[in-house]
Amino acid sequence: MEKNIHEYTELREAPRYEEGASCPPEGFIITRNLPVVNILGKRGFFLFTSRQSYDKFKVTKFKNAKLDADGVGIPLLHMVTKYDITAHISAKKPIYVIYKYVIGELENPPPYSQGELVLQNNIHCLYKVPFCEIYRSRGYTKTSYKLVFPFESESTNECRITEDTISKQFEVSFNGNNLVWDVMSQMNHAFSYGLRVQNSYASDNNFTSSIPPINGTGTAIGKYNPKLFGRVPKMTYACADLWINEKSRLAAYGIASVPCITEHLACQGMLIHRIDEDRRRRRGTDCWNSSYFL
Repeated sequence: MEKNIHEYTELREAPRYEEGASCPPEGFIITRNLPVVNILGKRGFFLFTSRQSYDKFKVTKFKNAKLDADGVGIPLLHMVTKYDITAHISAKKPIYVIYKYVIGELENPPPYSQGELVLQNNIHCLYKVPFCEIYRSRGYTKTSYKLVFPFESESTNECRITEDTISKQFEVSFNGNNLVWDVMSQMNHAFSYGLRVQNSYASDNNFTSSIPPINGTGTAIGKYNPKLFGRVPKMTYACADLWINEKSRLAAYGIASVPCITEHLACQGMLIHRIDEDRRRRRGTDCWNSSYFL
């Protein structure tokens, strides 16, 4: 039986949009729920841009996916562990790679120089491109991660995350922003995290314009909540939930309209999920999670 191990109240909930409803006013703050999902037989795990998109995927899967301009029913990100054994002992090679799914039109060239054509119909194509490479460097009390986005502009193509192996807190530095993922609760070696702004010197630039206004130290902008299972999960199941606050005036559920900042914060959340799962694997407290071995 699935159960959430922590409930949050500090972030406002996203409104429910009805089909055909008018858009909220510009600058409206919503909380986007991004399910982290395991798919039996697939390496690693996937992240969807909304619960609605994930629900559609459970019906269509990749085989029967309906491609359109919005990309509802398609995962946004896919994180896998590199097979290269040297990546686990050297900080010079990525230990994880996060791929991004991108919708394009059939008549246009691929949006990136590297990528794999996954699906296509008479109008649209679905590409899978390497979006984020993650490098790891271990110390005595801290472990550092470098997230490199090879296709991003030079000013936003790198993020650094430091894990305090004692407190389990993560400190993040990227593009003039200092963020912290704080431990909110713990159960069976699974940790729930809240994401807050520690310092920001870039709140007015284009990169951060899609998150709520930063009103000083401690502003909450996201949260991560793993799920525990008391029985064998289904073939496709959500193993965690990620929430990110963003400013939006569109009820966008698919992969086509996700702000850049949300994609970057989602990569941070996926890394934390990978680390959180590894802790439980070492403790033997969540043996049904198939992504441990993939």
